[in-house]
Amino acid sequence: MSDQYLEQRKEEIEVLQSIFGDLSFESDDQVILRTGPKEPSPSNPLTVNLKIKYTEKYPDELPDIVIEPVEGELSELELESTVEMLKEAGRESLGTAMIFTLSLALQQALAQILSERAAEVVHLEKEEIKKAEEAEAARKKGTPINKEISPIRRAKFNEQNQLKKAKEEEERSKSLTPNERGERKKSGNKLMGRQPLESNQALTISTTTQATATFTQTTTGSTNATLPEPPSSTATEHTKTIREEFSFPEPPTEPPPSPLHLAAQRGDTEAVKQLLDSGLAHPTDVDQQQITALHWSAINGHLNLSALLIARGAVVDAFGGQLLATPLMWAARNGRVQIVHLLLKHGADPTLVDSQAFNTLHLATHSSSALTLCYLLACAYDKISLDSADREGHTALHWASYQGDSLSVDLLLSHRASVSARDLNGMTPLHWAVVKGNSTCIRQIVLAGADVLARTIEGKTPQEMAVELKSTFAWSRGLSEAGMNSNGTKRILPLGNGLKMKTIMFLFTIICFGLAFQTLSSLPYYSSIIISLAQAYGAHHIISNTILDANHRSPGRPSEIITSSPYFSTIIVASFFWVGYAWIAHLLPHTQDHPSLNLFFILSSLICVYNFVRAITLDPGYIPLPRNPLDRKTIIEGLVERSIFDGMNFCISCENRKPLRSKHCKICQRCIGKFDHHCPWVWNCVGVGNHRQFLVFVGTLIIGISLFDILAFIYFSSAPDLTKIDSRQLPASCSISQTLCQLAAFDSFTLSIVIWATLQLVWTTMLMVSQLWMVSRQMTTFELSNVNRFGFMGGKAGTSMAAQSSHLHAHHASAQSSLNHHHHNHNHSRKPKSFVFCLKLLGLDRFLDGTQIIKKSKKASNPFHKGIRANCLDFWTAGNHLGVNYLELFEVPEGGFQIRAKESSSFTSKFDPLHKKSSNGSRSRSSSSNGRTRNGYERVAMDIV
Repeated sequence: MSDQYLEQRKEEIEVLQSIFGDLSFESDDQVILRTGPKEPSPSNPLTVNLKIKYTEKYPDELPDIVIEPVEGELSELELESTVEMLKEAGRESLGTAMIFTLSLALQQALAQILSERAAEVVHLEKEEIKKAEEAEAARKKGTPINKEISPIRRAKFNEQNQLKKAKEEEERSKSLTPNERGERKKSGNKLMGRQPLESNQALTISTTTQATATFTQTTTGSTNATLPEPPSSTATEHTKTIREEFSFPEPPTEPPPSPLHLAAQRGDTEAVKQLLDSGLAHPTDVDQQQITALHWSAINGHLNLSALLIARGAVVDAFGGQLLATPLMWAARNGRVQIVHLLLKHGADPTLVDSQAFNTLHLATHSSSALTLCYLLACAYDKISLDSADREGHTALHWASYQGDSLSVDLLLSHRASVSARDLNGMTPLHWAVVKGNSTCIRQIVLAGADVLARTIEGKTPQEMAVELKSTFAWSRGLSEAGMNSNGTKRILPLGNGLKMKTIMFLFTIICFGLAFQTLSSLPYYSSIIISLAQAYGAHHIISNTILDANHRSPGRPSEIITSSPYFSTIIVASFFWVGYAWIAHLLPHTQDHPSLNLFFILSSLICVYNFVRAITLDPGYIPLPRNPLDRKTIIEGLVERSIFDGMNFCISCENRKPLRSKHCKICQRCIGKFDHHCPWVWNCVGVGNHRQFLVFVGTLIIGISLFDILAFIYFSSAPDLTKIDSRQLPASCSISQTLCQLAAFDSFTLSIVIWATLQLVWTTMLMVSQLWMVSRQMTTFELSNVNRFGFMGGKAGTSMAAQSSHLHAHHASAQSSLNHHHHNHNHSRKPKSFVFCLKLLGLDRFLDGTQIIKKSKKASNPFHKGIRANCLDFWTAGNHLGVNYLELFEVPEGGFQIRAKESSSFTSKFDPLHKKSSNGSRSRSSSSNGRTRNGYERVAMDIV
């Protein structure tokens, strides 16, 4: 397998691990992903393992695809058709990373299978009902009567009837006296008692039967027309019989929606105004299901129309629909944050429940809309109980855990939702997280203090449920990331996680560097290089697996633990130490006739070390957090009223407003102003607060290494013993380079340190050049790599509210875009493999990709770019030159930024949108729909445009 394909595979696996918490590996070239339908069915659960085995030329050829059912069953035909569909999807994605695409296609296929099964069940039920009706009809239906059969049957019936009457008359006469028999004969032809009435009724029936038969013969044109069946015992069956007999159309099951409801569904504000002004409709009008116009306006996100209906007297807490829900519930279930804000502002009650005992908080959690949930938690915390339960005892945290929505779980836990709450089956949120098999949710709940040994009513612990549901991998991984052993006990690091561990790590790295340099200086080069590399690997293994315990604390992603530790900083410190030692012990005594070089080396080294420490210890530009819940509520309400409550302007993790050019760092767990990148070498993020110190550190490091190399050259070239070494006395291996062998024979320890320092000069120089280029363009590393994503950099103008409604979908879409974009560059750039590897090793691949994006995007514009001189002044003054406070910069003014002409305070207030008066709501939206839904929580065929 070529290095290119192997590198692509590694990158794809890293992205997949960041998306799927339950990703596992059966071997080095086989990935196992557990998935199911997007909307699982509790009554018909279906979960499968998608096994992808990489081929040698993946992604230029299809991988081996295997599907294994985990929960539920799949027929052989279903398995074959699903695999074939995945292969077809893979063929369309050849040349790009396709595992994520295959997982989405599999989810859709499983959902289609469940849908077809449900349709088949309904079809079978209808067939059974139809057969039962036909059998009942056949039982009731007699022999057809026509003019040939009717006289024969009638004569036979009359004969039998006459014989019966004669027999009855004979029996009756025997019991009479002779006088009574005489009187009976005299009155034999008279109708007595009820006989006249019965005679008239028989006549009427006979006439009606003849008329019906005549009508049937006329309409069918047949002489053998069948008489209609007798009327059923119920009015419904009677109507159905007549409708089937004469092919009458089916009557409508319910009347069509009123003009007011139709206009509310479409969001036609003008039509609603005309209906209300004319008196033809009223805001409180309801249909047969008690649904109001405000319900339809709320579920479809028509903000202006909802405000109009409320102003005209619509009831904000009206119950309607099959689930007896309020407009607030409809809006929350569909992630309509602005509608939720409007309804709460006008007195809607979030504590009300529908027929399923779900309140607004439950429904917002069901929607997986992190923004809606965040709004309710921040702005309605005093109105709704965080641990309110539904009819089955499920709290919002139970539902978020069951859905595997880690963002909602994090939000609920940050507001102190109870991790010990139990439903009617005794299951805690941790049990439901295990049911879903999401390791991230398991980690979050365990870190919040959940009892890992809690038992359900049936006596099952989360671990026992994980074994039953085959989600032990997610369970073990979640516990490991939470710092727990598999049995639920807290895992203790050998050296702890405090100052002691960090001090030992620094000292250990310094000693390991010394041993490596000593090895290089003591043994022949061909063996010393191998042994020193083995020593480096051993040191890395001891630090990562023993001191940091990275493989256990983050299975599959140990790099996250390593990059968040001071490990890389210890390498810088060890290099400082041994370079300083070599200079003091060897170079300085032999280069005293070059005082200026030594002085500049001392100054550059001191400045480098000082700025290195400052880059580590300084605040990189943390965005200030809200001081109290009231401040958070004010911020969120202001963003909602300005229709900018989205991922571009608000950080869900920090629950705080996000300035422009900032980013949330998942390692530091904070938003950083003017974020550049998280640098493990300085054990900190690089942002507006320490970017200058970082750049000075890199620049003086380059100068210091260069001066160190010059002093080393003088030291080796002026050494008196260097020329006295007889080349014939050198080993045969020195035939490669006798000069190098002579230098090694003179002072191999110093030579190894010089070579190590010079190697660092390569990547630091490239890093410095790229940083200076970005400073001159008023860009950061993060902005350069994402230049086509941000509106103020020429990309899409922000993220819509609809796109922010589901964190999982947005995250998957973003990851897929990243995968496709990366591999597109990989396939068409035609760069040598060694060059690509070097770029990744030096961390410059994103830099070059960003420059290519800028070249391709002719419309890309940067409002912060004010020329090289102004850009540099703005960088070195941390925004003071442009009068910008990057911790409070929330809008790009029209025309970009100009040189400061007014005071900074006025500038800041000018571009802080919350200092302005809020607008009248969201911009006008139009949508259309020709359908309606019977279920109040089902979304109609509309969306925000």
